[in-house]
Amino acid sequence: MQIFVVGHVIDKCDAGVVWDILGVFSEKNKAELICYDSNCFVGPLEINKPLPKEIIDWPGCYFPISNQAAAPDAGNGGADNQ
Repeated sequence: MQIFVVGHVIDKCDAGVVWDILGVFSEKNKAELICYDSNCFVGPLEINKPLPKEIIDWPGCYFPISNQAAAPDAGNGGADNQ
């Protein structure tokens, strides 16, 4: 089962991107509705599927309002190494 995490980028720092979670939804369209500016992103996750221990780009994560391709990675609690 896939869920959709909605987050909001707060700031960028030397360690990466700082973000806050806004919610978790069972449907992509409901996740997109909570996005309120270009710093909000939606990232899919599979239930009961572990993520890699290394830092990765979050597969399928996107910014619905700004249509940015890059997003915070899932491997380090929100700090992005880009």
